[in-house]
Amino acid sequence: MSKREERPSTALELVERPREVQARFELVIAKPDLLERICEHVANGGSLVTLCRMWVVSYRRMMNWIKRQENGAAAYNEAMAQRQEWVEEMVMADLHNYAQADIRDLFNEAGDLINPHDLEDHVAPSIQSLQVKRRVDDTGTVETTFDYKLVDKLKTRDMLLRTLGKYIDKTEHSGTVNLADIIAGSHKKNEKI
Repeated sequence: MSKREERPSTALELVERPREVQARFELVIAKPDLLERICEHVANGGSLVTLCRMWVVSYRRMMNWIKRQENGAAAYNEAMAQRQEWVEEMVMADLHNYAQADIRDLFNEAGDLINPHDLEDHVAPSIQSLQVKRRVDDTGTVETTFDYKLVDKLKTRDMLLRTLGKYIDKTEHSGTVNLADIIAGSHKKNEKI
């Protein structure tokens, strides 16, 4: 394999080799379910840019092709909206895991720290840092210990509440507002919670 085949093409190389680019693009768009695959990738948090880099095709050409497909623009826009929802759900799930982090989940029943590879999926993301220490005793036995640091629970709970809109940092008032209006507004807000 030559060096040119081992690395992805640069944007300049794509412009300099139009026949290769066109041939590669035609191979990519020949896939019968391409639009569905693109939309599925994007809706699940992916990016068309990533696909274009992987296929070594021009983003502009790919977007133009999508727009020329029947309902292509609508399907792609729906995938983009779903990606936004996916991001919001992912952030909420992560914040929930961080806020619910429990130090007891880092230990097995014998009281030893669990190996990072064996941690539960909901526990591992809540670890901010990990320090691995290895010690060799007189007999040559290697003893490995792990020091974990969990994320700041107060900060993550604060972020979770802010994300859910449970409290506001700053309220700006314009015009004439008196103390009675501010108190009445806070009572209305508390009733919603």
